[in-house]
Amino acid sequence: MSLTINGKKTRTKPWLISLNPKSYLLIILMEHTKTTATDSSPPLKKNTFAATNICLAVMEGKSAKVITNSPSVFSFEKGMYGADAKFRVHTNPTNTIFGIRRLLGRKFDDPMIQKDMKMVPFKMVRGDNGEAWLEAYGKQFPPICIASLIFSNMKETAESHIGKSVSKAIIAVPGEIVLLNMSSY
Repeated sequence: MSLTINGKKTRTKPWLISLNPKSYLLIILMEHTKTTATDSSPPLKKNTFAATNICLAVMEGKSAKVITNSPSVFSFEKGMYGADAKFRVHTNPTNTIFGIRRLLGRKFDDPMIQKDMKMVPFKMVRGDNGEAWLEAYGKQFPPICIASLIFSNMKETAESHIGKSVSKAIIAVPGEIVLLNMSSY
């Protein structure tokens, strides 16, 4: 997928930005994301995928209503995310993952990954193509797999809140992660 930033055409992975450009306007900035919607627009969810928290909101008319602002944590114990998973950092630290955004697109040999490995209770391993992967309960997972589990849970939360299926989403990603992932491939 191509994306134009400051007049330069760049490549990105489809999982990083997956939007129908005819439906939504997404402006990625370093700190802020701006979206537009009309009264006739269907409710949509918006995730802000940060290193520590994920904010989930739905459009209600012309306003966004925050449903939850959860810790960006996933525990393989019972497949929990958010506040429930954050508690598991203390009771099951080797199988509870946090800070997943920092791992996306990074190689195992990246100095930041090597530094992080010394400070986190969960295990990082060398995965396919030399990427940094995670290990839980003896199985290895790419970081994008963990991110997708978190997003799946967020989708279920949004659907439960609005009472119907969510088919359109905007994922606001800080500019530095977009550039990091584009330069990785």
